[in-house]
Amino acid sequence: MEDVIEAGPWLFQGQPVVLQAWEQGMSLRRQKHTQVPVWIRIRHLPMEYWTEEGLSAVASGIGIPLYTDKIPNSVSD
Repeated sequence: MEDVIEAGPWLFQGQPVVLQAWEQGMSLRRQKHTQVPVWIRIRHLPMEYWTEEGLSAVASGIGIPLYTDKIPNSVSD
């Protein structure tokens, strides 16, 4: 089950589906999600933005950055 949850994101008929492991006492009511963490891939970014500060500034245009992957010594597509 955890593999299915971790393998997301999942879409059903083009709509996002949020999966969560069942816990004792969990509410069965539909929950409204106002924020969902997503992973983004930024392509063709000039080298001067490949710093922690640069990537954070670019990602801030989409939302609040949580994490970045390790910044490589050289960047290729």
